[in-house]
Amino acid sequence: MIWNEVTKAIADRRSIRAYKAGQITEEELETVLECGFLAPSGANRQQWFLSVVQDAAVLDDLSEKAYAWRVANAGSQEEIDRINSRPKSVSMGAPTVIFCAYPSEESPVNVSFLAENMVLAAHSIGLGSLFLGGIMAYMKGTPEGREWVGKNLRLPEGYELAYGLAVGYPDESPAAKPRERKLVRI
Repeated sequence: MIWNEVTKAIADRRSIRAYKAGQITEEELETVLECGFLAPSGANRQQWFLSVVQDAAVLDDLSEKAYAWRVANAGSQEEIDRINSRPKSVSMGAPTVIFCAYPSEESPVNVSFLAENMVLAAHSIGLGSLFLGGIMAYMKGTPEGREWVGKNLRLPEGYELAYGLAVGYPDESPAAKPRERKLVRI
């Protein structure tokens, strides 16, 4: 493998599920966002919308509602125990969540490029990040979740939420998990 700053950032980046207290700086947020906006997009259509939430009370409200929904819809005591073994914070304690959306009649591919640029940029400046996909079942799949999205994220008409990105100062350094190349033909 050819090693350089970019390939090293890709190889070293990990999903972070524990964050230190303290909000990221405005400069750090702007760096992450700007790197996202530099992502490729089909025909340069830039089909994405971002809603940045840094208000702890708003994230706590989402966490409480999503936790109650998960417990109420658990299929077994074993599932409830698994839910209770994890942090109740949907952002895993990260102080910033960047919610990523795309036009609902389009593919989420472009917003995925944008998000990957943002997580790599975050890593490159010492921040941790985590894709938040599991919470989408609540946010997109329930009337209460859709109401929360409408009230707090103010997506443009015709946009659909893809996922969130938790961003903050990492409070863990997880080891790399093995990757397999068995699904490649050259």
